[in-house]
Amino acid sequence: MKQLLLIVSTLFVTSFAFAAEEQPQQPAQPQQQQQPQVVCAEKAIQAAALLFQFNTQQNPTDYKVELVDLAHVEEGGYEVYDVVLVVGELSSAPYRVTASINNCKIISFETPFTN
Repeated sequence: MKQLLLIVSTLFVTSFAFAAEEQPQQPAQPQQQQQPQVVCAEKAIQAAALLFQFNTQQNPTDYKVELVDLAHVEEGGYEVYDVVLVVGELSSAPYRVTASINNCKIISFETPFTN
């Protein structure tokens, strides 16, 4: 009986000793997300403005651009932008422009939110 009591007390003491050695886990620091490097935003804005001028005979005074999708790969890749052009107080529907990142050549152009 004394042996059993000795073993249990030894286990009890060692469990506290090992528990004291463990460091409390620090909450994971949120990693700052690195913004992707955009390559062809300026070309996408120029293409959207050119088509806007062609369709409306008006020059845009401002723009808003949003990166929608991108794929930067070794073989080449693409970037997809939604460009909203502004004339005075009126905004256009977004022009969706896809550009190749190799030479910023416009691959596709659409206005997905208009009828």
